[in-house]
Amino acid sequence: MPLTLTKKQSLKITEKDIQRTIMDYLQVKGYFFFRNNTGAMSGFHNGKKWFMHFGAVGSGDILGMTKEGRFFSIEVKMPGKYPTPAQKEWIERVTASGGISFIARSLEDVEKVL
Repeated sequence: MPLTLTKKQSLKITEKDIQRTIMDYLQVKGYFFFRNNTGAMSGFHNGKKWFMHFGAVGSGDILGMTKEGRFFSIEVKMPGKYPTPAQKEWIERVTASGGISFIARSLEDVEKVL
């Protein structure tokens, strides 16, 4: 039975959906990669508060290696969204160091580069 939506309903593609599609593609193609999480968190342990940063500021959402051993970094963005200054700097630094770094708004963007 086909999926039908009312006027109030719509299929909304999220950035997470785009990331999952890209990672599924990379998996099928045999790339070595991982989903890179960045951020911060806090909590309590034994009555003491702790705070921790993780990941490099501005680093891509997906990091990996091409089959030839070249580092790549993919920053996934929804169409119409733009990278932060830290993300732009990361892309420039990776590229200047001989790696591949780019913004992907769709699977097609990845297919063009990798």
